[in-house]
Formats: sequence, structure tokens, C-alpha cells
Amino acid sequence: MEIHSLTQDKRMKRLLKDRVARYERRYEMHSREMLAALSDGMERETADKLRWMFDYHALELLDDKTRTDGTAGSPTSSSTKSVSLTTLS
Repeated sequence: MEIHSLTQDKRMKRLLKDRVARYERRYEMHSREMLAALSDGMERETADKLRWMFDYHALELLDDKTRTDGTAGSPTSSSTKSVSLTTLS
């Protein structure tokens, strides 16, 4: 991986972590809990919550990429994680 890409990934990760943390504080709920509540129909879908879930999934993918891109202490195999961004209704 190029240094430039790694720097961009770190910046994006920081941005996503900050945004996800703001959502979690606002709704007083961890992202996994919100995802489950939306999937179960316990929470109503709103544009704000869907943006939150998009950011949360993007952060998970970046975390997974960091673990599998060959950085020190991480496996070098490809990721098998996939994310479905379909509507939860």
C-alpha cells in the first residue's frame, strides 16, 4: 500500500470515528444496537440514522482493510467481510 493511501485511510478513519461517536452520543446507543433496532423494526428509519449506519459500515470496512493490508501485526490475506447497504425496512 502506498504511504499516500495509508495517510488518506487514517484521515478517513478519524473522520468516520468522530461522526459515529457523535451519532452514538446523540442517540445514546452504540452503533450495533441501532443497527439491530433498525433491523428489528424497533427504530424508525430516518435519513440521519441511515447516514449513521453508512458511516458505521464504512468504518468497519476501513478497520478490516487496515487489518488485511499487510500492516505490521496483521494478516495479509484478503478480507471476506461484506456489507449490505440495502434499506432496512
